[in-house]
Amino acid sequence: MDSPRLSIVLINYRYFKDLRSCIGSILESRLNFPTEVIVVNVPSNDGTEQLIEKLQRESHPFISFNLLEAPEFSISGLRNRGIRKAMGNFILLMDTDLTLDPQALQNAMAFMVSHPSVGVAGFNLYHEDGSNQFNGRTFPTPLTILARRSPLGKIFPGIERRHLYYDRDQNKNLEVDWVSGATMLIRREVIEKVGLLDERFRYGFEDVDFCYRVKKSGWKIYVIANATGIHREMRRSTRSLWFAYHHLRSAALFFTKHGWRAIFGKI
Repeated sequence: MDSPRLSIVLINYRYFKDLRSCIGSILESRLNFPTEVIVVNVPSNDGTEQLIEKLQRESHPFISFNLLEAPEFSISGLRNRGIRKAMGNFILLMDTDLTLDPQALQNAMAFMVSHPSVGVAGFNLYHEDGSNQFNGRTFPTPLTILARRSPLGKIFPGIERRHLYYDRDQNKNLEVDWVSGATMLIRREVIEKVGLLDERFRYGFEDVDFCYRVKKSGWKIYVIANATGIHREMRRSTRSLWFAYHHLRSAALFFTKHGWRAIFGKI
């Protein structure tokens, strides 16, 4: 196979069923360019190693597979390990609890090729019930975080509506402040300019921080309307005090790192 044009980085720790489903949707994608799938795995005897070995033995037009091991779970740390190994002109960071529409990768790559000023793009993601996840948001502020985690959001619903671009036309591409790491398609030149993910963000805000640096460097960020997927969105921070703590800790780190302008959602 020729050198990959697209590198897809997946990270896994005890989510084998999701990983298998995610890879299945990649295999069903309609591709006409070389693609590598890099799985960065924290070993847990869940069958991941055997799955990748099987895929490596098989013949898949345009798609190759690579397995990397990591000693511990850290979203930014695992993704950086995959990025360092990636050979593609474009790198797609993608959650494993996500299944792609067969045309998603093809449409996303076509968009990036025809929009050279866009440095990062996210996919148009939906819940399993068909409702939109609004992947693409304004930069968070302490007010938007409070509104999303307290009754304040119900008292003043306009805060969240503006933050989520709630009234946007979902059938049109949309320029946004940042997109979720669930699907983050990145030009290699962007990584060469702004660097890797900041590994101080162990859980949450690594995507916000990266997009903030990208926009500060002059690149645009978009949600691609016709690149779609179903995202089961685990939202651990809403179900676990440990993850909620680290998410809020990462928020504090983000505002401390970028200063008073970031507190007001500005570059």
